Amino acid sequence: MIHRCKIADFSNPYLRSYLARGYFATHKALMEHVQKMIPIWLSLSEKKETHNRPFAAVFDLDEVIFGNIHENEFHGVQDGKIIDFYASDYYCTPDGDTWPRKTRNLNPILPGAMDLLAKTQELEIKIYFISGRRESIRAETVKCFEYNRLASLDNSLIFNSNDLLKVNDILILRPNDDDAESVRPYKESWRKKIEETHHIVMNIGDQISDLGLYGDVQVHIHHPFYWIP
Repeated sequence: MIHRCKIADFSNPYLRSYLARGYFATHKALMEHVQKMIPIWLSLSEKKETHNRPFAAVFDLDEVIFGNIHENEFHGVQDGKIIDFYASDYYCTPDGDTWPRKTRNLNPILPGAMDLLAKTQELEIKIYFISGRRESIRAETVKCFEYNRLASLDNSLIFNSNDLLKVNDILILRPNDDDAESVRPYKESWRKKIEETHHIVMNIGDQISDLGLYGDVQVHIHHPFYWIP
C-alpha cells in the first residue's frame, strides 16, 4: 500500500534550518529559471503544432504557487533549549508583514510564482491549474488568489475571480467524492482533456503525479517537505 505523507516533521532541526535559509531562495531560483526557459519551450512547441491548437501550460497549485507548510509548528526541548517554532514566521503577507500564526484558510504565495504566471500569460499561453484540492474549498481557494493579488473581478490582475469560480474551467479541483489514494489518475485524465483542445507546452508541479504523458516539457519543482503518490 502507498502511504501518503503530507506533514513535515519540523522536530528535525535540519528541516527548520533549511526552511529558514534555503527553501525560498531555491524555489525563487527555480521559478526564475523556468520563466527564462518558457520562450524557448514555446518556440519548440510551435514547430511541433500542426493542428492550429492554442498553447497551454498546466500548473499544480500547492507548493508551486501557494505554500502550505506555513501551518506547521514544533514546540519542545532539544539539546537543553526550548524550541518554539512556527513555520509561518518565515512567510510574508502581500504587504510584507510576517504571516499571521494560526491562519489556516489562506495560503501565502511562494517567491517567483507571480512573475512566472505573468510571463506565461504575456506569451499568450493559456494557464490551467490542476489541483488535488477538493471542490468544496473552491471559494476559499479563489480568496487565496485574491488575497495574494493574483485575481480580481475587474480584470486588473492576472486572473478574473469569476473565471476561477467556474467548475472545471481554469481552476480544476478534485471531486469531493473522489476517495482514491493517488491523485495521479485524476490529474492525468484532465491533462488528456486539455491536450484535446490545446497544445500543452509544459506541466509544472512539485510531485511526480503533476507530470505525465501530455505536455512537451515536464518541470519537476522538487519539494523537500512531503510527497504525494
